[in-house]
Amino acid sequence: MGMTISEKILAKASGKKKVEPGDVIRAKPCFSTSHDVYTYPHWTSRLDRAGFKKLHNPDRVAIVADHFIPAMNTTWATNHKGLRSWVEKFNVKYFYYGEGISHQIMAEKGHALPGEFLASDDFECTTLGGVGCFAAGIGTSILETYALGDLWMRVPTSIKVELTGSLKKGVTTRDISQKVIGDIGDGGALYSAVEFTGPAIAEFSVDDRMSLCARIVYTGAKTGIVNPDAKAIEYARGRAKAPFDPVVSDSDAKYLRVLKYDLSVLEPLLAAPSAPVNSQPLSKCKGVHIDQAYIGSCASGRLDELRNVARILKNRRVQPHVKFIIAPPSAEILAGLSEEGLLRTFMEAGAILGAPGCGACFGSYGGVLASGEVCISTTTNNVPGRMGSPEAQIYLGSPETVAASAIEGKIADPREYL
Repeated sequence: MGMTISEKILAKASGKKKVEPGDVIRAKPCFSTSHDVYTYPHWTSRLDRAGFKKLHNPDRVAIVADHFIPAMNTTWATNHKGLRSWVEKFNVKYFYYGEGISHQIMAEKGHALPGEFLASDDFECTTLGGVGCFAAGIGTSILETYALGDLWMRVPTSIKVELTGSLKKGVTTRDISQKVIGDIGDGGALYSAVEFTGPAIAEFSVDDRMSLCARIVYTGAKTGIVNPDAKAIEYARGRAKAPFDPVVSDSDAKYLRVLKYDLSVLEPLLAAPSAPVNSQPLSKCKGVHIDQAYIGSCASGRLDELRNVARILKNRRVQPHVKFIIAPPSAEILAGLSEEGLLRTFMEAGAILGAPGCGACFGSYGGVLASGEVCISTTTNNVPGRMGSPEAQIYLGSPETVAASAIEGKIADPREYL
C-alpha cells in the first residue's frame, strides 16, 4: 500500500521510510513560525521560565509581526519593541515586520516548500498547502520546535477531494473551498489532511491553490494540501530558504474518504452568519444590505484575485454608504498592484487601502464593525465578534463577490460584472 503526500512528508520529517495514520512520531519541521499575537510576551516568557538560553536552530525560525501592524496603541508598540529585542537576543535569522500576513510571507519568502513540513502556532497556516507544503497549526507546541527542533505528532488520516471540470466565469477556488467546508461540516475532517487533487488543479495558479486550502481548518482538518506540480515547484525554486524535496501521493494510497466535485456546475457560495461551515448559495443571500465590504486576510486577496477585482471596479464607484476596504496580504502583492496600475483603479472606485497584514480579520483594527452592521468579507471566520461587535453580521465570499457587492451596496453576483 502506498502513501499519501501527507504521510510521505511526515515520514521524511521523522526519519522513517513509512508511516501510517495513527502513528505517533517525532517530526522535525523545515521551518517553524509564529506571529506577534502570541510570540511576545507569551511564547518568549514560557521559554524563559523553562530556562532555555538559546533556540535549537534559530536559522530555521521565522517570526512575523502581522496582526497589529502598524501598532495602534502603546501596548502593541511596547510588545513589538520587546519582540525585536527577543529576536536579536536569540539570533532568530528571519524576522518580518509589516511585510504581510504570516501565511503569505512563509510562501513568498521561501519557508513553506513543496514536500516539506512547516510548523506554525496559527491554525490557519493550511493556506500553505497550496505550494505542496504540509503546514500544521500546533499552538503551544511551537515551543517544542523552538527549544528542541522537533515535536510529537500523530500522523493524520487523509481525505481526498477530486476536482474535475472547469470553473465558470465568476466562480473561484474560494467557492470550491466553501462548498467543501460546508459539505464536510464542523469537525467532519477532524485531524485529517484534506488533499485537493484531480485534473482541474492544473488550471489553478499557486494563488488559487492557496485560497483553496486556506480555510479548510474549519472542518477540523489538520491541514489542506495540493500535490505539487511544475507550477508549484517553479514558484518555490526562486524563493526557497532551504533545500526541498517535492513528493506526491502514490496512486494506491489509502484515504478515509473520497469526495468528488464537477466544477462546471458550481455556483458562487457564501458562508452566512454565523459560522464558516454555514454554506449558502449566493442567490439565497443576494440583496442583503451591507455596511462594509472587506478584501484581505490570508484566505484571499492575492494578486490573481485582485486583478479580477480591478476588472469589476473599473469605471465604477462603490455605494456611498459602504465602507470598502482592500488590505493586500503582503507588501509584495501591494507592489504588484502598484506596478500594474491597479491601486489607482481601486482608489478611483472609492476603496480605502489598508496596510499589508491581518487588519480587520482579527477584529484588531482597519475595519472593525459596529453593533448592527453587516459586512461581506473575504476573511477567514464569521463567528460573532470576529471582526468587532458580536452584534454585527459577517458574510464570507470571494473577492469578486465582495467587489460586486460594494458597487451595489448589497450582496451581489460577480458574474454580472465579468
